[in-house]
Amino acid sequence: MEDILSPSVVIHRGEVIELKIVLRNTAQDRKAVFRMSVFVDGERIINREITLMPGEKRNEKAAFSVSNTGWVRGEVRLSRDKLAFDDRRFFVLNASEKIKVLLAGGGDEFYLKQAVSPEGSNGDMQLYKPGLIGMTSKAADKADVIVLGPGKALWKEDIEIIKGFIEKGGGALIFVRPEHKKAIQEISAFSPDILLRNKELRAFSLQVPLKKPALLSPFSEEEVKEFSRVRFVNDIFVRGIPENAIILRFKDRSPFVWKESVGKGTAVFFVFEPGLQGGAFVVSPFFLPIVQQAIIDVAGKSKMNDDIRVGRRAGWDRYSTGNLKCYFSGIAGSNGENSFDGKAEIGFRKKPGGIMIDSVSNPGFISIEDKEGVIGRIAVNPEAKGESDLEYMEGREVVDSLGLADAAVIKGEGNIERELKTAKEGREIAGFVIFAAIVVLIFEILIAQGKFSKRREEYVG
Repeated sequence: MEDILSPSVVIHRGEVIELKIVLRNTAQDRKAVFRMSVFVDGERIINREITLMPGEKRNEKAAFSVSNTGWVRGEVRLSRDKLAFDDRRFFVLNASEKIKVLLAGGGDEFYLKQAVSPEGSNGDMQLYKPGLIGMTSKAADKADVIVLGPGKALWKEDIEIIKGFIEKGGGALIFVRPEHKKAIQEISAFSPDILLRNKELRAFSLQVPLKKPALLSPFSEEEVKEFSRVRFVNDIFVRGIPENAIILRFKDRSPFVWKESVGKGTAVFFVFEPGLQGGAFVVSPFFLPIVQQAIIDVAGKSKMNDDIRVGRRAGWDRYSTGNLKCYFSGIAGSNGENSFDGKAEIGFRKKPGGIMIDSVSNPGFISIEDKEGVIGRIAVNPEAKGESDLEYMEGREVVDSLGLADAAVIKGEGNIERELKTAKEGREIAGFVIFAAIVVLIFEILIAQGKFSKRREEYVG
């Protein structure tokens, strides 16, 4: 087993997710038949037989739903072969009850609030505001998505917090308004020009896209055409956005929505005012589903799941309330046989924006905890290259490469890791003994030559 490709998203309880488990049969002359089991929080949820033909590499899919919230521990286990160190691999999932949306800006937010979390509904999104003192790292790190609506211009510190939040894997919806010009030019990699339109050129409708984008996935083709007839009052004109970044545009071809990656996260920009001043869009049946679809889209890249290799240090770049402790739990022993449920505390040091956790020598899980409990987990896995990068060799080539007289040492049903190590160490010891014997022989020859020369001088004299 070479790798596990788990969703790099915040998933939600009850949502069906799909793992891709990268398997390869390194043997070139025989097929591999084994069982694959998937465990989530200690419970086996998948158990199936896998057959790989000689040399075959496959992404085996495993779909399941998560019933708990929080940081979920998972494991994929294969029935053991002779090289057991890559037969178990771990993964983590961050399962949330709802998408947490932080609403910033401080202006007219009535329609935005209703779109994100309609009154009287029990939807998939939880809305909150940063508080009276403005944006803080603590408030931002609780969110999956930040929505920046109209309001006052942001302070430099606020802009840095929002940009850092996105760069670390968060998502953002940003409404392009004159007061946010500086913030948008700081956050966007395109550094767009944001200009005011003439008053007589502010009424627009949208172009019908040739291909329906994901943002409009809740609507039928007929509904998309109807949406294109909605009238906007748009006082902003944006230049400098690449064509491939624009999702929807007005009929004058200026962008209405564009999307871009910012570090590990994603930002979607809407060029209109989300209020009655912006036209009929906010009171149309399209506003709520489009805003919610955009939030779901950008939330898909927030809080990346973490995975490191044995022996490497782990970085954690999320805010915490302090008093952190880090623990390790997992497999005790390099043979991958003995598991333990306990946990051992491990060290870390602070760094700008997070912490750097000491490396661990065994596979398992690192848990980051504060006074509120577990705030994150990191899966620690072995390097799969030990098996996946081996080149196929005939038995005689293996024997010759180890300097063995025959192949008996690697026959049978024993553990090939241990047997190869024994053969390798035996060869190294034998090589050392032979080298030492040669040195002694040369030394004795030199002594003998010295004695012979001395006797010859005495005889001649």
